[in-house]
Amino acid sequence: MACGHSCQCKTACSEDHVCSTLCKDKCQRFCSHSNCRQDCSIPCKPCEKPCIWKCAHTKCASPCGMACTRLPCDEKCPNMLSCGHPCPSVCGEPCELQTCKLCSEEDSSDAVVDMLGQVRLRDLEDDDTLNSMTITLSCRHVFTVETLDSVTRICDFYDRDQYGEWTKAILPDASNPRHRPVCPRCGGRIDSLRYGRVLKCSNHSILQHNVARSLSNQLSWVEKRLGEVRGRLEEEIIKVAHSLGKANLPTHSEAARRASLEQINIALAEEEDFPTNFEIVQNLNKFHGFSPRHTKAWRKAIGDVADPYEVAYGVAAFESDPSVDPYQDWLVCLYDEEVKRSGGSIATTADPAQQRLQQLATKVAHTCVGHLYPRASDRFSVEAFWITIEILMVLGLGISKACEQIWQRDVPRANTTPLDHFADFLLLRASKDAETAYRLANESKSLDKALICQVLILQTQYEHALHKCRVAIRNGSLLNRETRDEYTDMCTRSVEQIRDLQASVSRAILRESVPGESDMKAEWVGVYFVHPTQIILEAWNDLGRAIRNDLPAWRQERVDGGQLVIWHPLIQEAAAENRESHTEHFYQCPRGHPYTRGECASVLGRIWCPECGITVGYSD
Repeated sequence: MACGHSCQCKTACSEDHVCSTLCKDKCQRFCSHSNCRQDCSIPCKPCEKPCIWKCAHTKCASPCGMACTRLPCDEKCPNMLSCGHPCPSVCGEPCELQTCKLCSEEDSSDAVVDMLGQVRLRDLEDDDTLNSMTITLSCRHVFTVETLDSVTRICDFYDRDQYGEWTKAILPDASNPRHRPVCPRCGGRIDSLRYGRVLKCSNHSILQHNVARSLSNQLSWVEKRLGEVRGRLEEEIIKVAHSLGKANLPTHSEAARRASLEQINIALAEEEDFPTNFEIVQNLNKFHGFSPRHTKAWRKAIGDVADPYEVAYGVAAFESDPSVDPYQDWLVCLYDEEVKRSGGSIATTADPAQQRLQQLATKVAHTCVGHLYPRASDRFSVEAFWITIEILMVLGLGISKACEQIWQRDVPRANTTPLDHFADFLLLRASKDAETAYRLANESKSLDKALICQVLILQTQYEHALHKCRVAIRNGSLLNRETRDEYTDMCTRSVEQIRDLQASVSRAILRESVPGESDMKAEWVGVYFVHPTQIILEAWNDLGRAIRNDLPAWRQERVDGGQLVIWHPLIQEAAAENRESHTEHFYQCPRGHPYTRGECASVLGRIWCPECGITVGYSD
């Protein structure tokens, strides 16, 4: 499996052994301070206590759960074992765990400790070279340091000079398949302090896989549940909205609306970077001034999407990756130390020399920390936003459509004003959440997701404006020349915004794509960006012409329509399709994005990261 444990599944795995089950073996994160008691597949927090790896020459300053930053020591241990013979191990390894060649039993003496040279323990030379010093693993098997250095591929984590001396810690290539190193004889764990950087990097990789797998599974459940209710959701919304609209609802006073808005703003301010809390959507009585009876009817109508929304909200809102905070804290410490070591200042400065020192310190800190930024939760957070935004749009558009139908049928004593305000709130929140998702995608350097989020922003802005336009027609305010000009200007600005965005994206494709990739990238952009933005642009043009010329014909045409861009099949089905490959091993691209090989595009032998488009490998 991705974690290195043996798969226990007998029937569900594919022929090429892409494991489709979660690992139930014991978590491999252990240290001198504590052992994780959870299943291997459950994400756990790295130990924050000081690392214990030290010797007479140097010590590790890292937190125990983060990759070691000190260099390996190749000196022979100067200590004596309890038997009175010299310790056979390398400096820094616990002497009490080592095996004495002279005192060992015949079976141990006869064991091969140098896998390359097939040298037995009893035949080792007594010198200070790495092919004669030994390390005893927790399984009690003994190997030369040179053998274990090869097994763990320690040279991928540190640089050596021409004389064979360790010089600095480096970042391993994250795109190469890398499993946790194990004992060459029994497959047991390697826990020697010398390999702390290797093992903790492996722990990080496993943790990122577990976080990505867990969040992907949650969103798969959400998609499945939404698929069961999506077809009847709009019908339920329109039905309950008709019921509320015909109930002679009282129009709220301006003071009451301001009080409700204040409550909403307080609730939203507490969760600024999260999707809109569903309690604000459900609780019409507390947040929108409806009666408890009407609130109960509304809760019942949207009950089928409550659980999917809450699960998606949890994926987007909560700290799903327990390694993010320890990583950031340690990165800041390494940065501060490097800036001070180089004679710089951590204060914000306009001095070019100081800025160069700070940039160099940032690069050194990222290398020393030992692994890439943990972004496993970022991609799924944005995808979870897509789901919550879709639900808000379906609810808002359903209410807006019902209000329009009630008005057209001229239902006696009907009052849709409170529902119009509520639909306005839902569509506005969908637009604001789309902006938050775009910001998060940008911050996580997920360029493709950022592009898709821009489409979502444009669509939600249009649907919100369209609803406001319908309300303005019904209440007569659009007959006012100044109001008509305001809406016309809004349409003109929106068309210009989309055209500018389309042009900038086209230029970016040519600028950032390597030869041979631009055509494939352009094809992807055409499907997921150019085509939907063109639909939105034409809709703004239609709306602008209708406001200037022929509102009645346009209104009849649009009231019978649904969403302008059908978001689910365009985007979320593609995301769900990618999740089908998420039983595979998750790798990280050089920017830290998690991906599986099954969801990567390939052109001219180059494999792309599905999040940012950077090359992550080469196909056979």
